[in-house]
Amino acid sequence: MRIAIVGGGAAGAIAAIHLLRNLKAGARIDLFEPRSEIGRGIAYADEAGHFLLNVPVPAMFWTDAAGDDFGRWLDAQATDQTRWQETDGSAFLPRALFGSHLVQMLRLEAAKSEVAFHHHQCLVHHISPVDGGVRIHAGDLPEAGFTHAVIAIGNAPAAEIPQATEGEEGGPRVVQSAWDISLARIAPGDRVVILGAGLTMADCLAELEARGHHGPVTCVSRSGRSPRLSQGTIADFTPSAPPGAGRASAFFRHFRIMVDESLSQTGDWRPAFAFARRNSAQIWRQLNRQEQARLRRHARALWDIHRYMMPPAAWRRMQALETAGALTRVEGRALRIAAGGVVIRQAGGEQLIPADLVINATGFDNSYQTAAVPPGNLLDLTPAELAALPRRGLAVEDNGLMRIAANNGRIFAIGHLVRADHGEMGTVNAFGAVARAMALHLAQEQRS
Repeated sequence: MRIAIVGGGAAGAIAAIHLLRNLKAGARIDLFEPRSEIGRGIAYADEAGHFLLNVPVPAMFWTDAAGDDFGRWLDAQATDQTRWQETDGSAFLPRALFGSHLVQMLRLEAAKSEVAFHHHQCLVHHISPVDGGVRIHAGDLPEAGFTHAVIAIGNAPAAEIPQATEGEEGGPRVVQSAWDISLARIAPGDRVVILGAGLTMADCLAELEARGHHGPVTCVSRSGRSPRLSQGTIADFTPSAPPGAGRASAFFRHFRIMVDESLSQTGDWRPAFAFARRNSAQIWRQLNRQEQARLRRHARALWDIHRYMMPPAAWRRMQALETAGALTRVEGRALRIAAGGVVIRQAGGEQLIPADLVINATGFDNSYQTAAVPPGNLLDLTPAELAALPRRGLAVEDNGLMRIAANNGRIFAIGHLVRADHGEMGTVNAFGAVARAMALHLAQEQRS
């Protein structure tokens, strides 16, 4: 048994760890990741340390094994958490620390496992299903055969904002991907426009502060709203009846009842939302494609605001900037970058927002059809196969496993490619659940 893992961020590292633990001698794992370290990806690679986790330490679990606990690992490293501790005792640590946790856990597991593990620092260009397995073309390596493949490529960058003034004098400097903000030239008094109002926007504000920026910042988003404050531990809550429904409208009605019950039992509405998120895959699969589209259309903005909660330090930074008049939030849709700033569309028409620096923080592109590097190309799916797949993901569920649709059943997925059947799949908790199910399945296959 020879398994290829494509992608070495958090999802790829967690998949590798579960496979190393469950497979036996004779198996081999080849992980393809251009970076030198496996486990950080983009989300957990911030060396400066001012990008924080948006949940407390205990929520960053990816297995049930006590030895994998992030908090225990921090204690073993003698990490002083008091610097990031809130008044209620919860700690929202730098994301880079969790990246270090995954890097070290994988190294330890690879060193003691009887399974051969190889890291290839290159990109995968193509995955081709063949009889009895898959073939992979990566970097300058010869094409190689594998019995199975795991796609853990992470999120695609945001779609670029059109630049009408590219190369022309008078246009603002542009960072088309907020993930590259550390490479941008930032002047202290720059008029900055951030496109997007989610957690990536909060990271941009942290970077601007760290770089000594004190100029005006305008945040543009379609809703004009930002994520809520993450407030440590959320009380346990189970509704009187689960939100089972075959229609989006029925789910909305039941969710209102859940919120009322949560307020009555705990004095807080957030436990109802947390329950819905834990059970989002089950709720999602009860809806047909039409009802899923309706739920996404009517609830996505509100869902994103509440599920992507902001760490307290980032929240305080945003509130302080708004109070000082240094941060303005504007509701609208960015159309293009023009001479002097950004053109947005609002209810009253188009408006130019002056800018010296524009940062595209609109979030990742979850559509495999519009992504800069479509997974459909990576997988060599035909136009007919692509047309038959759901719009928001490539993988479908099969007894707890996430397999790539329109394929030979030997290609698995972890991460955003499974959103079609789960609605969302972006947490390390979800990565761990899918990776464990896959590893146990392949271990049984190896024994048979």
